[in-house]
Amino acid sequence: MKLAIRLRYESIFSVALCCQNPDALVVFGDNLAGWGKGGQAVTRDELNAFGIPLMWVPR
Repeated sequence: MKLAIRLRYESIFSVALCCQNPDALVVFGDNLAGWGKGGQAVTRDELNAFGIPLMWVPR
């Protein structure tokens, strides 16, 4: 079975990006504390957003 995967780089993250692309998985740099809504983390509460922890707490 072959999977077709398309990657796209976005320099600006927004809730609108998640809403306009409901079939996409939006991956953003997160923190282990799991809080804060600055920068890429504005997408944290969206259903198709997934945070990868890159630091302990937000700056």
